[in-house]
Amino acid sequence: MKKLFVCLTAACLAANSVHARQPFVAPDADAQVAPGDVQEEGVLIDGVRWARRNVGRRGTFVSSARQRGNYYTFEEAQTACPEGWRTPTKREFESLAEAGSEWTKEKFVRGRRFGSGDRSIFLPAAGLRFEGGDKVDYRGAFGFYWASTEHEWYDRSGGNDLYFSRQGVDPGNGDDYPHGMTVRCVRR
Repeated sequence: MKKLFVCLTAACLAANSVHARQPFVAPDADAQVAPGDVQEEGVLIDGVRWARRNVGRRGTFVSSARQRGNYYTFEEAQTACPEGWRTPTKREFESLAEAGSEWTKEKFVRGRRFGSGDRSIFLPAAGLRFEGGDKVDYRGAFGFYWASTEHEWYDRSGGNDLYFSRQGVDPGNGDDYPHGMTVRCVRR
């Protein structure tokens, strides 16, 4: 019995130490698509091929465009995309915003549809996780998606991100590196 308790305790500690190194997982991020399970073709919008789904666990896409996926820091976001995909640049987010967008609700999930017709993608308003927190704020009201480029303020550095709400879109928004945001990839 004592041996079983020690083994179970060791297994729990090992699981917790592995979990501590993983990005924050949103409650709906459980439905992950393993690499190679579903081929993500993406959609071409203004010369850039965008994934139709957010990143779930590192190197995977979630199974539905309406799922938020995981929340990554700026540094984690740079390596979150599956093989053959990468985090978009600020200029690519500007191009996406220039393609037009509308605030919408798809099967109870609020977000923005960028582009038009068959050349469009839905980005859920997934909110963000503030530095050091494990709670997601602004879900359903705001979208924050990391870019690969850095943002320079007069007094500090941060990462660029695509920010949107019901009121509009800012493809050149800047935020602090440790905030947790979702990732939408583009094809390499």
